Parts: sequence; structure tokens; C-alpha cells
Amino acid sequence: MYKKQNVNIIELILNSKRVNNYTKLMIYLNILNYYEDYYIPNKKIMNKLNINKKRSICLLKKLEEDRIISIFYKGRKRYFTFIAKTEEKNILNNDPVVDYNWLEEE
Repeated sequence: MYKKQNVNIIELILNSKRVNNYTKLMIYLNILNYYEDYYIPNKKIMNKLNINKKRSICLLKKLEEDRIISIFYKGRKRYFTFIAKTEEKNILNNDPVVDYNWLEEE
């Protein structure tokens, strides 16, 4: 009999050489978003993805250009939010079908 092993798929992806850094960064930011840790220093990204500072800044700018995340600063600290979540809330709030009163239609 084989013993079932606990495998963390996220760690396997983050440590894989076949996955590009862009994808790894999106997964890592999703992990930070889950723990509501929206502060993203360069060292945290550099250590997790084993890349240099210039590359980490380029990856963050690429994610921002692709409208996946929004980066903002509080003082000198850099924070992020996922854009899809904020746009999804706005779509639901401004949807004419949701706001339409079906009972008053003749």
C-alpha cells in the first residue's frame, strides 16, 4: 500500500523551472491577497522568485500594464489590489438588469 503524501501544488508551481516568473508572481500575489497582506516590498518578491530587483519591478509593471493588479503607494511603501475584483463589484452595482424593477412593468 502506498501512503498518501501531502503535496502543496502551489509550492510545486513556485519552485518549478518550467513556469515563467510572470505566472509565479501572479500566484504569489494571490497568496498575499488571501492573507490580506497587500504590501509588496522588492525583497519579498526577490526571495520568493529568486530574481533580481530590476526584474521584480519589471514584472510588477507588466502586471499593472495588463490590468491584472493596481499598484499604489502609501508613503514609500508599495501596495497592490487585484483589478478584476474591484471591476466585478462595479459591474454588479451598475448593472441595469439588476436595478430594473420587474414588478412595476406593465
